[in-house]
Amino acid sequence: MIPRKVVLENFLSFGTPAATVEFSADEPLWVLCGPNGVGKSAVFDAITYALFGCHRGTDRKDKDKKGQLVRHGANGFRVEFEFQVGRRAFKVQRSHGKNSVERVFRDAAGEWVEVDLPAGVNRVREWAEAELGLTYDQFTASVLLRQGEADRIILATGKDRLDMLKKVIGVERFEALSGRVKKAANEADDRKRRATEKVGGVPVVAPDEFAAAVTAEREAVTGSEAARDAEADAVGRVAQAAEFTRLSKEVADLTRLLDAAAVRRAAADRIRTGHTRLGDLDAAVPTLAKLVPARDERARLAPERDRLTAEADIGENAVRTATADRDRHREAATTHKLRADEAANALKECEAARTADAAALKVAEEVEGIDRELTGFPADLDDQFHAAAEERTAARAAAAEARDAHVAARTVLKQREKELADFGAVEAGATCSRCRQPVTAEHAAAERQALADEIARLEVAKTSASAAEAATKARQTAAEAGHDRLDTHRRERDKLSQKRLGLTSYAVETPAAELRDRLAARAAETTRHTTAAADERAKAKVAAAAATAAEAARAAADAKLTTTRVRLSEVRDQAVKAESTVAALLGTLTGDWPDRWEALSTADVAALAAERDGLRAAGVEADFRALGDDAALDAERSKQRAAATAAIDAIPDAARITVVVAEVAAKAARAATALAAAALAAATAGLKALHDRREERDRLLAAEKAAEADARVHAKLNRHLGADGMQRELVRSAERQIVRFADETVRHLSDGDLSVELDDAEEGPDKAFTLKVRRAENPVPIGVAYLSGSQKFRVAVAVALGIGRFATSGTQARPLESVIIDEGFGSLDKDGLRCMADELHRLKDKLALKRVILVSHQEAFTDRFPVGYHLAPGDAGTTATPFRRY
Repeated sequence: MIPRKVVLENFLSFGTPAATVEFSADEPLWVLCGPNGVGKSAVFDAITYALFGCHRGTDRKDKDKKGQLVRHGANGFRVEFEFQVGRRAFKVQRSHGKNSVERVFRDAAGEWVEVDLPAGVNRVREWAEAELGLTYDQFTASVLLRQGEADRIILATGKDRLDMLKKVIGVERFEALSGRVKKAANEADDRKRRATEKVGGVPVVAPDEFAAAVTAEREAVTGSEAARDAEADAVGRVAQAAEFTRLSKEVADLTRLLDAAAVRRAAADRIRTGHTRLGDLDAAVPTLAKLVPARDERARLAPERDRLTAEADIGENAVRTATADRDRHREAATTHKLRADEAANALKECEAARTADAAALKVAEEVEGIDRELTGFPADLDDQFHAAAEERTAARAAAAEARDAHVAARTVLKQREKELADFGAVEAGATCSRCRQPVTAEHAAAERQALADEIARLEVAKTSASAAEAATKARQTAAEAGHDRLDTHRRERDKLSQKRLGLTSYAVETPAAELRDRLAARAAETTRHTTAAADERAKAKVAAAAATAAEAARAAADAKLTTTRVRLSEVRDQAVKAESTVAALLGTLTGDWPDRWEALSTADVAALAAERDGLRAAGVEADFRALGDDAALDAERSKQRAAATAAIDAIPDAARITVVVAEVAAKAARAATALAAAALAAATAGLKALHDRREERDRLLAAEKAAEADARVHAKLNRHLGADGMQRELVRSAERQIVRFADETVRHLSDGDLSVELDDAEEGPDKAFTLKVRRAENPVPIGVAYLSGSQKFRVAVAVALGIGRFATSGTQARPLESVIIDEGFGSLDKDGLRCMADELHRLKDKLALKRVILVSHQEAFTDRFPVGYHLAPGDAGTTATPFRRY
């Protein structure tokens, strides 16, 4: 993955218009520099947010807190990240705000074409993890070494490092293939096991067993046919028994009806008298039940109506009195409030003038103080600063030259000392490694003396070079300190001058003494207006309280009056309704009821209703109707009874039984038929089962043999493709190559003081990158957890660069090709910074990585790199200015 361009708008410290950081293809090594807090790391927050939706401040439990990324005062943000994977280019766009966007594009012949993302909440992150082969945690441990987290790559668990390495080399392809093979092997084992179990569960079919089953089926066929004939006879008797039962009931019902008609003929006079009385009561009782209560209600409402009319007149007078009191108090409150507002307005004007005078006095006093401070700086401060800058540049160059000379002298001396030690073991007769001639005793002594003399000279030269290096370092330290001190003074002077210029823009011309007198007068005027406003507000409050009390009294009187009027209206309506009901109901009464109703009470009406209900319950109406129908129906009923009796005589005696008895017999016949059918089915099924069992056993034996062969083939293939086979070899081969790259880099980064190697004792199927570190002066290796902070940083950078170099080789499934180091250089001293810069330039010249991006605020380090961006604060947010030093 090669970063090409990052666009940030209203993201963290970046504002509007959007800032663009573009890494062109002509330069692999870039540096982002600028003061602390300016937003250098925000560039990489934009990268991780675009790819994974995560950043440094992400809450691991809630990754949706996007609001903290929005620049203060903005409504949303936008980031865009363009990068290359192999020969393919992609662009990710994300925004947060009113219309949030999450989109991915691919470069198709110079045109950006949108990519179809998977469905779900984290669509872009899932796409990025699949495309890059790294999760957010793995990306920030191998590609992006963040400030304060650079050692995550070496301090992570062995399993996490193994997962990351597998992602880089694309082991998941072989894991997937191995998984499919293992699954197929397990499935074949399962098939064989199931087939073996099934074969054991299917016994062999004997010839005599098969012959017995054929005989049993023939006998079952004969028994089934006989049972069906018996069932048909029993079912026929059920229908005849049902007809007998129906006709018997019909004769009994007709006899009962003829007997009831004879009884009614004997009581004909009583039935007719009762029917007439019931008709009279049905007509009068409903009307009387309404008329008598309406008469009583009319008598009750008259005195209530007169009382409510008098009460309403009293309430109207009380409402008029309370309304007049309320209006008088409200007018007084309004007058006092107007006077209080006038005093308050005067107070505001006075306070505004007082605030302006106080601000002017503060500015005048501050300008006088700045003028006194500026007189303390020398007039030639700028000339002194430029001279110090030139001295710092010269001292740095001299120190670098002396350091290179010291390293060269030390390297040659170590080489000669090694040659002398090697030559000390050479015996007479051997070939000289220096002149390639046979060695004699005199020759060996001469060579040893020559080497000793050269070593003595080189030690003198090394001592001289060391002293020169120390002197130049001291000169550089003094020059750096002088430059920094003068730069601090110059910044303080410029800051004061800028501040004075801003203060004088207020154009304050009134003397400070006059401003102080004016402020005293304003204070007295403020007190007077404050007192007047408070007095008037108190009077307005008293009047308002009186008005509120009067309004409460008016509201209470009005509410009481309203209640009285409502009740009076209800009583009047009820009286009119009662009168109308009496008049309407009187016109509906018939017979002698209009003359009798006035004397009736509610109890009398209830007694009449009870008499009516008693007649109805006695069945008078039904008896009256039946009495009229009996003459026409009796002859027909007698005829029907004779016909039913004749039909009963035609039914056989065996069928003159109840339906229950006939159905029991039919059920027993059906059961016998079912038993015979079941016996036939069982015999047929038994014969078929023997056929099927013989065929099933033959099929299972063939399946068992095929599954056994399939399981053997897949088990062998799984051993070769599994975690202990090809996968383990791929991981270990990549691991060894990466550690070789890392060892080469860490030796350069530490001037040969550190080297790394694999801890073979810690190898395991679930671990990777278990490292040991050796110091030049101590041959015993130690674990990375015991290193100092600067040593951990060097080793972590070396491992990250090693992974990048390995993945850039072009043979891996997902070439990383890039490393980003975000700060962390503060743990290195000046020699460490020099070694770091030299090694990065060396890797650049070897084209080991296609993109290396460094972030640092240390000028002594960033000045060593020719291409990059300088980030600085601006009025509209952080600005990114490109630079090239050729």
